[in-house]
Amino acid sequence: MDHREYLGNSLKKIANEKSAIIGRKNLVICSKQKKHVNDLIKKVSIKKECNGYFYNENWSIKNERLIFDDNEIDLSKISLHGIHQYFNAACAIIASKKISGLEVKDSNIYKTLSNIQWKGRLHKLKGKICLRYPSLDMWVDCAHNSLGFDSLLMWIKKQKLNDIVIILALGINKDYKRILKKLKLINPLMIFFVKETKFNVQDPKLLKSTADSLNINSQICSNMFDCLKNSNNLLKRKSNSNVIITGSIYLVASALLLEKK
Repeated sequence: MDHREYLGNSLKKIANEKSAIIGRKNLVICSKQKKHVNDLIKKVSIKKECNGYFYNENWSIKNERLIFDDNEIDLSKISLHGIHQYFNAACAIIASKKISGLEVKDSNIYKTLSNIQWKGRLHKLKGKICLRYPSLDMWVDCAHNSLGFDSLLMWIKKQKLNDIVIILALGINKDYKRILKKLKLINPLMIFFVKETKFNVQDPKLLKSTADSLNINSQICSNMFDCLKNSNNLLKRKSNSNVIITGSIYLVASALLLEKK
């Protein structure tokens, strides 16, 4: 449910817009979807005589293994964090296997899976900013809508992270109420809302007011440096100190610049 100003206000309308890209006799690989979305994409694919691969019909993931046709690919060594990356990798692998002429070997797939880098997607910072705050494990993630935060929260729970601090800024059109309700589920030690950004954000005062109504501890900070300094002060006596910078691709980009500088 993103970019609704262009795609529509329901999953069905969005799927209808997205499926318009499907051409006649294309290869269509469809990841895990809600049933009515899956059915709509399948209907378009059949109408256009496509070769379709649909999750749980033509392919599946079981015990960290991708299964399709006569293939079984071990996904457990993927270098990216988050269960959603298994589905992303699976779609790419099926495409590489089914597109005529590519002839991608399994050995190259395994080598690639273990060496993928995707900055900003559950990416742990390791640059110069970490030298200033060596006790903090700093993560960035480009989650900027409700579904993105579902994936982020699933990863947090799987990693059993405690005493988490969130540094957050949200774009002006994002569903901030739903996102904050999801963040409440992990009981963050604190959410720091970034006031000064180079993009159009939801008013931090509005975000804090909403967080207060949900009994989430929060503060407004002028900039990223203040957020990190306050996070360090808050977490310096904690054994498991994780800071997650999220809510916007632009915010993550600014964190990646700090990593370099």
